[in-house]
This record gives sequence, structure tokens and C-alpha cells, in this order.
Amino acid sequence: MLKKLINSSMAGMYIGLGATTYLLIPDKVVGALFFTVGIFLVMNFYEMLFTKVVPFSVAKDYSPLDIVITFCGNFIGSIAYSILISQTRLSPKLTEPLSELVHKKLSDNLLSLFIMAIFCAVLVAYGVLSNKYFEKTNKSLGVFFCLIFVAAFVISGFDHVVANMFYYSFYTINVGFETPMISSFIIVGLGNIVGGLFVGFTEKYRLSENKH
Repeated sequence: MLKKLINSSMAGMYIGLGATTYLLIPDKVVGALFFTVGIFLVMNFYEMLFTKVVPFSVAKDYSPLDIVITFCGNFIGSIAYSILISQTRLSPKLTEPLSELVHKKLSDNLLSLFIMAIFCAVLVAYGVLSNKYFEKTNKSLGVFFCLIFVAAFVISGFDHVVANMFYYSFYTINVGFETPMISSFIIVGLGNIVGGLFVGFTEKYRLSENKH
């Protein structure tokens, strides 16, 4: 369990790294592409990311307990990274674009957030499934498609609960806590679960049909 907690904590930190580059780059398309640095690190080193574990749990690659451990670990890693990066000269540079992003999220209604979170999880799930699909034939192509799917969700503005762990914790440390963060965080987490399970079950059904 400790190994999984460390694994997922590292994954949370990596998403924070990717989110940092996204915030620092004025061009959001380029920023979205650099956000995938975090996903690349997750896919190749510490793979227990919440939006990967949820869809793969359908195939029994991960247990329900793994989902809980991953969520907690991602949260721990995100907070730890937020605390550390807040002590650097990057902190003032991150605060302005992050404040704008957080206010946009908090001003959105819960249904919108939920739907945005579902489609975020769908893109991430298909990204990691693409990586697995090409793993034995062309690993580089699998990684490429995974990163493209992730860049697509960032460009679209879809909501990722682990990215929000970093955004909201950094904002709380440097600006202050806002109560709507709680409902936003919960609804995005639920949307990511629904989207991940949707892809997991539909892919399981598709593969079972292909066997007949």
C-alpha cells in the first residue's frame, strides 16, 4: 500500500509540473502541449493517476481500494508540490493566470462542470488505452496519441480533478480559500469517475463482442 501511495503521490506532483508549464505559457495551445509533460512522466515512471486507474479498474487492473489510494496520493502530491512551488520566484508569475483560471471554474455551474469533467475523463481514458493498445507494436505511437488526447482536453478547457488539486491548493496558499472550491472539486471528481467508467465499460463490451 505504501508503494502505491508513493507512486500516486509522485503522479500528483507530475501533473502539477505540467500544469505549471501550462500556466506560464501565454499561448494556450502551446501551453496545452507542454501540459502533457506531466502525463508523459506519469505514463513512463509513476503511473497511478486517478483518471487512469478508474477506467482500468473495470478490467480488474486496479481494485476499488487502489482508486481510493490513488486519489489520496494524487492529492498529497499535488499539495506538496503546491507548497514547494509557492516558495519559489515562479509563485508571483503563476498567481495571476491561475487566479483567472480558478475564477472561471468557480463561476461555472455544477452541471457544466460535471459534463466538462466527464469528457475530460473520456479523453484521458482513451489516451491511456491508446498507449496500451500500441504498447507491443509501436510504443512511441501509443505515447504520441496519449499526449494528443491529453492536450485536447486541456485546450478544450475540460476539468481534471488532479489538475484541480494543484490549481485549488496553490490558489488557497497564495490567494485564499473560497468555499465554492469544495462543490467544484467534488463534482469534477464525480464527473471524472463517470467518464472513466463509461470508457472502461464500453471498451470491455466492445472487446467482448469482437471475440464472438
